[in-house]
Amino acid sequence: LSSLDAAARTPEAAYDARSGQLDFFGLPALMQSLAEEAQSGILTLKDVRGQISSEIVLRRGKMKSCETGGLQDEEAFFRLLERPVPGSYLFTQQAHEEGKSFKEIRPLCLEGMRRYDELQQTSAFIPDDARLKDTDVRPEHHPDELDGIFVNGLWKLASGGSTPLECEAALTVGGYRVRRQIAYWVESGALTSA
Repeated sequence: LSSLDAAARTPEAAYDARSGQLDFFGLPALMQSLAEEAQSGILTLKDVRGQISSEIVLRRGKMKSCETGGLQDEEAFFRLLERPVPGSYLFTQQAHEEGKSFKEIRPLCLEGMRRYDELQQTSAFIPDDARLKDTDVRPEHHPDELDGIFVNGLWKLASGGSTPLECEAALTVGGYRVRRQIAYWVESGALTSA
């Protein structure tokens, strides 16, 4: 992590700021570093065009909130790890704040990386542009998927010919959950290639 130039700091800033480039898998390492240092502040992520894409708020090295692509909190954080993209970051320190609902970074990173691995496997099985159709087999929800509204909405889209990427965009959820459920339907025979 490199410090910003003193000239780039605003005179009103009460705390230090750090910035740098994120490579493809840089976010987990950056988050672990901020967690180990028990940092409090806002981590702003920008895409390669310099547009703000995400914001993560940390308190004493734990995640208070995360926003990206219409997702909030844990699902937003998982999306960042499921589909890593290069870009830049700016971490601006803020005063510490107490709270019991803040999330530990290490378990979030581990779960996010597990989801990344599974997403890669299911994406190889069901490509981004795959078009599927329903069969006579009754669709069931994945045993680990508890959101019936999500499952019903996904079924309508996937069985209607929407690609997995189109399903993700329409439902504003992480790719892992979409692919896990679609793969479950394909493996059970409820969906097949269109």
